[in-house]
Amino acid sequence: MLLSLCRMNDSQIIDECGLDAFCFLRILSMGMKISAIGATLALFLCPLYATVNESEETAYITDGILKITITHVPASSSRLIATALAAYILFGSTMVLILEEFKIFTSHRHHYLKRLKPKNFSGMFVFARFACGISLSLNSLLLFSLHSKHPFAV
Repeated sequence: MLLSLCRMNDSQIIDECGLDAFCFLRILSMGMKISAIGATLALFLCPLYATVNESEETAYITDGILKITITHVPASSSRLIATALAAYILFGSTMVLILEEFKIFTSHRHHYLKRLKPKNFSGMFVFARFACGISLSLNSLLLFSLHSKHPFAV
């Protein structure tokens, strides 16, 4: 099942699984990209931390794992600039990825809501009928007029 999802394009996933599942899969994909960026940065930072000269501040650290973390770097070390730079790279790339995902989601959402399939509006038909007491034939006109005036309200 998961292999078949990997072979599908975005519109096929939306058709088969729905917009919610598509968004969930895109968020998982974005999380994997952010993790890959963080792991790549760690490949450069860990050796940088491990090769720091011993100081009085970090003399108590004897564990091998702690020696490759920022705990082993004294507060006055210039190697902390690499940590700040890595943080800016990670945060900046995360913001770019979020912006890209937002653009993709917005375009797919508008294409999805333009469809005239009943499954797109079934929940809204029930709500509109309950809220306003109008017939099903008038609901579609009401929903399309609401969507054209306020595209993010539907």
